[in-house]
Amino acid sequence: MKRTLPALVALIALALVALFFLKDGDTPKAGPLQALAVGKMAKFTAKADPSPLSDLPFTGPDGKDITLGAFDGKVILLNVWATWCAPCRHEMPDLEALNQDMQSDDFQVVILSMDRGGREASLKFLDEIGVTSLRPYLDPTGKFSRSIGVLGLPVTLLINRDGQELGRLVGPAEWNSADAKALIKKALKP
Repeated sequence: MKRTLPALVALIALALVALFFLKDGDTPKAGPLQALAVGKMAKFTAKADPSPLSDLPFTGPDGKDITLGAFDGKVILLNVWATWCAPCRHEMPDLEALNQDMQSDDFQVVILSMDRGGREASLKFLDEIGVTSLRPYLDPTGKFSRSIGVLGLPVTLLINRDGQELGRLVGPAEWNSADAKALIKKALKP
């Protein structure tokens, strides 16, 4: 009985804190994309309201600094990955297929490597797994990735034309699936 009493007190305290924050029927709100977070995209979490992302620079494929502002006017799927990440290896071919199927003036897949080994390590990894059409962007210090809330890999953000996060999926996903394409097509609609 003595061991369960502290657990019960902690549970009651947690419930009171939850009641304080969810007052008068407030419930968490889901963004318009959440209804499409099904099937292969069930782990996608949409934002209730698009939120601005960091303007910190990372390195572009040409070796020059770039910010998300360079993609304004385009919906992007930003995948944060590393060569040592096994789930990243698994999902990268799907990201390439998605980009080949859907890339346009309105949409692009952007892969952002957190490897400290630089461009060479990223290019070697992509070559090993047969990914040829995606060019790696780099964040070897992790500064940009941390600023957008990346705590583990892979993490993929869907970003609107104004550079705002619409939602994210933590972990690997089947990005060339019909479910993923439906989510992206919804984001592309004005």
